[in-house]
Amino acid sequence: MTNQEYKNQAWLTNWLKLKAKQEEKDFYLTRLYCKVVIENYPDLTQLNLSNNKLKEIIIHNCLNLKLVQIAHNKLTKLKIKNCPSVQEIYTYNN
Repeated sequence: MTNQEYKNQAWLTNWLKLKAKQEEKDFYLTRLYCKVVIENYPDLTQLNLSNNKLKEIIIHNCLNLKLVQIAHNKLTKLKIKNCPSVQEIYTYNN
């Protein structure tokens, strides 16, 4: 993991922990680079990672996640596992 990836992941993990305590479960994140891992957020319903510079996104164990927006990145790898409620994934301009 590069230094930038580590900073991204540390910031993202802290931010998601704070957001998970709030009633709002629709997250929109910006200023992310390289790779992120989002896992074990069962109350997450929508995730918007569009308009970043992400190359790799891994999403695991987000049981109520329905919508994933990851447009306008630099994606080369997307892995979604154990997210049975996903209905829509927007990946254009990658």
